[in-house]
Amino acid sequence: MNMLDIYRKGPRPKTSPTLLTILLSLAICSQIIEKIVGFNIYPMASSLVILSLLLVFKGLYIRLNISLLIVFFTISSHFIIAYVFNPCDFNFKYTFSLFLLLVVFIVYDREDVFYAFSDPLLHYLIVGLTVFFLILSLLGYSIIDLLAYKTRSKIGLYSEYSHLAIFSLPSVLYLFFVGKRLYSIVSFTIIMGFGFSSTAFVFCFIAANLLMYVRFGFFLLSFSLPLVTLIVVFMAFALGMQDTIARVTGIIEAGSNIQDSALSSIVWLNGWSMLYDYLVNTNGLGVGINRMGCGAFSEYGSYTKDIVRFLGMPLNVSDGSFVSSKIISEFGILGFIIVAFFLLKVRNFLSKITFTELIYDNTVSFGFVCCTSILVLLFIRGMGYFNFPFIMCICWMFFSRKVKRVT
Repeated sequence: MNMLDIYRKGPRPKTSPTLLTILLSLAICSQIIEKIVGFNIYPMASSLVILSLLLVFKGLYIRLNISLLIVFFTISSHFIIAYVFNPCDFNFKYTFSLFLLLVVFIVYDREDVFYAFSDPLLHYLIVGLTVFFLILSLLGYSIIDLLAYKTRSKIGLYSEYSHLAIFSLPSVLYLFFVGKRLYSIVSFTIIMGFGFSSTAFVFCFIAANLLMYVRFGFFLLSFSLPLVTLIVVFMAFALGMQDTIARVTGIIEAGSNIQDSALSSIVWLNGWSMLYDYLVNTNGLGVGINRMGCGAFSEYGSYTKDIVRFLGMPLNVSDGSFVSSKIISEFGILGFIIVAFFLLKVRNFLSKITFTELIYDNTVSFGFVCCTSILVLLFIRGMGYFNFPFIMCICWMFFSRKVKRVT
């Protein structure tokens, strides 16, 4: 058997077709359903279905991790304290978020769920369906266009080009590592050719540098990083990537007139500004899980008024544009600890794996992809906590602590 077969090194538990189908639907249907109902409800619904199946088939044999329960009660306590000191309109969403967090801790802290997330077949289907519906949208038959009328962009199954990159490129990269090279390269070419975004460009940049770190170590990376950066800049100009260039110059030259800079750059910068405003105005406490953008908080950010004046509505006031902004805005000083924990997990994992393992071990390949994804979500573009890419990374972190070699 070829060592690069889709199921490679060592025995692997067989993934439940039901679980695989639920996770696939979580990856490809969430945004369409969100745009139809106006609320990101599908991750909750799919997680509850998995929990129901676990209760039916496992019952009292479901094991609850004590450390995760402590984390849950800490977050719940912080939520109550933050609400007392920084009140805003209380609604079902916030209690719902705590309940969903508990469900996530129960459902995704399981090896069978981890193996489903890391099943190459799941990612094969994600990429295939993404490319199929992307091509259909190019022909004028966009599913999200037909079913969701308020999206600003229609690009296959997703509402924004950056979302297309966040959902699909991790799967493309994973399939490349597990041996589906031709399928991965063709899919990558189609996605980058017809759904290119700066987020996709940065994803590739981060993945390339992490790969060089694993292959050559930090010392050589310190020399190669400037070289790779220069090559990327040269390619951006040589290939006429005007949107990407506009976003970079927009970050550097952002001023009071929002029309002079790329909107994505302004929104990203506003994420940092919101982070600062939340820290200062809550005295480092934060506002509690998923309360970013609540009430008067929606006015935070140096560029928020400019964005409203330019578009007639605010953008990303509830997700901060990237996950670090949301975490620190909602958890305050504790948020810095959470972000540092994520970065430490990434650093520890990358420092302990070898290039050979990355090529020949599915678990290591999947971990590398999650490391790349979490860095993009934390600092480049995020969509909050309850979505397929972020939950996948969290599930990997849950599992990795149980395997000393990859923690």
